Amino acid sequence: MDDVPKLNHPWLVAAWPGMGNVALNAGIYLLARMDMKVFAEFEASEFFDVPQVEVKGGIVQPGRRPRNRFFLWQDPKGQRDILVLLGEGQPTVGI
Repeated sequence: MDDVPKLNHPWLVAAWPGMGNVALNAGIYLLARMDMKVFAEFEASEFFDVPQVEVKGGIVQPGRRPRNRFFLWQDPKGQRDILVLLGEGQPTVGI
């Protein structure tokens, strides 16, 4: 991350899909309601098994791992910023 903004007493909200996608839907609601922007994305390959493979042109390739992105809302009053971690899958290993 090249441009790391100064955060004011940030709260982190982590949302992964799960039972009924409740947390994921709440995270997406926050993103839309607060007009949050992608702040960073990270590869967490050590936390995810690859449950499937893809075949392209007859060649077997590893499947895509879930994306993990941080979204940022900075409080215009400078009180408390909010980071939302939105994951496409729950970590399966290394936890």
